[in-house]
This record gives sequence, C-alpha cells and structure tokens, in this order.
Amino acid sequence: MERNDYLKLCQKTAMKFTRPDWKKAEVDSEYIVHLGGRPYIAYGYEMTFSETGYPNHTAILEDIKSDTLVYVNVGKVDYNG
Repeated sequence: MERNDYLKLCQKTAMKFTRPDWKKAEVDSEYIVHLGGRPYIAYGYEMTFSETGYPNHTAILEDIKSDTLVYVNVGKVDYNG
C-alpha cells in the first residue's frame, strides 16, 4: 500500500471510530487492511530513520481478533477498499 493512501485511511478510521466504545465486529470492509491474509484496522503510522539516514515508513495495525498492535512496513499492507 502506498504511504499517502495508508495515512488517509488512518485519518478516515480515526474520524469514524471513537475509542474505546466502537465495536470491532461492526467494522465496514472499507476500514480493513490485510497483512498475510489476516484482517487489521489501520491504527497509526510511524516514521523513523535507519543508520544510513533513509526513512522507515511503518504501519501500525490493530488486529481485530486479538486486540494487539502489529508494526510492519507500509509496503507490506494490502487494501482492497
């Protein structure tokens, strides 16, 4: 997934769901991304820099089933919405 598209999805998700009272079972497919075939919610974004000065763009995903956060390169996230 492209970084700008992921950031827009994070913004859209944040505006739709007010934590902690939203219901994960009621999440529309337009808010769901996939990693390895498993569904996640776009939770946040983090940018850091490597030792050589190159940026690392990290997607922070919330697992819908286990309520855990997963940190992964934005390029590895799939979105079909």
